[in-house]
Amino acid sequence: MSKRITIADLARAASVSVSTIDRIMNRRGPVQRQTEEHVLSVAERIGFHAVQGLRRQLAETAPKRKFGFILNRRDRYLYARLASLLIHNVTSSPRIHGQAVVIHLEDLSPKGTADAILRLGEDCDALAGVCIDHPMVNAAVEKLAKANVPFWAMLSDLSTPARAGFVGANATKLGRSAGWFMHRLLPTGGRVAVLLGSSDYTAQCLYESGFRQYLSQKGSKIDILAPRETEENVEQAYALTRDILRIQPNLSGLFMAGGGIDGVIQALQDQHLTDMTLVSTELSEKTRTHLLQGSVDVALSHPAEVVATNVVHVMENNRPRGLDAMIVDVEHQIMVSESI
Repeated sequence: MSKRITIADLARAASVSVSTIDRIMNRRGPVQRQTEEHVLSVAERIGFHAVQGLRRQLAETAPKRKFGFILNRRDRYLYARLASLLIHNVTSSPRIHGQAVVIHLEDLSPKGTADAILRLGEDCDALAGVCIDHPMVNAAVEKLAKANVPFWAMLSDLSTPARAGFVGANATKLGRSAGWFMHRLLPTGGRVAVLLGSSDYTAQCLYESGFRQYLSQKGSKIDILAPRETEENVEQAYALTRDILRIQPNLSGLFMAGGGIDGVIQALQDQHLTDMTLVSTELSEKTRTHLLQGSVDVALSHPAEVVATNVVHVMENNRPRGLDAMIVDVEHQIMVSESI
């Protein structure tokens, strides 16, 4: 039976005195918030028996914070999942007494996005969002920064230096990984279509450029068609795929670098094209089924749990904007039929 971890053990592991642990646990005197959070982190790591009590103590004195999040449409599985994770992480954090407000954008236009950012920023301490990179959007982020309301970009970065930072996978690496898979799935070459959700998303442009870069560097015989845009919409993705198949009846593969994967697969199924090579960067509620059925060969994505955890963590730290912006790169997720 393992030895029970004592207060003295916790003090040694956290490099603080036993009296400091006592002050934290029993409120016998003031302790810096940073020290309290460090002790809690160590207690969780080493399995201290009274870690739940420590969490409660920190929660009682935690500062009130209201965090706002801008996400794409609620009917997209990834964004519904992200919303749930973000709300949970904010409201359960021992570091803050947190409230989360999530706006799912129906209007993805520059004005619609900028207006949502400014509206949410009026009532929140910090914001994070998945947004198009456009002067109107960047101007909204810059206006909030001047009012000391930081904005973190998630999944797709913004070009304004006023954003507080970025949390997500390296988009070029993700695109090159897609190229790696396509190169091996189509070793003799063929014609491949590319579907973006919108070229206004920095990440999706980098997916495509990374994809092309890898295949070019490897001397691949794959012929990559000019990209088409789904507007992050399943119905549009369906219509575009049908049109591409009509124009390119000998299509060998498709790189889905944006929203609308379910529409793409429906179009392929309607044409009885079960052997089309398909690499996707979108997770949908049906992704697992698509992979198991062979409709999708590989799905590459941002890990929602890791992104949500890191976003809330940097928002809690409330770093200032500017040239010291925090970039949190997370490893992208790779799923095939045998890994789920």
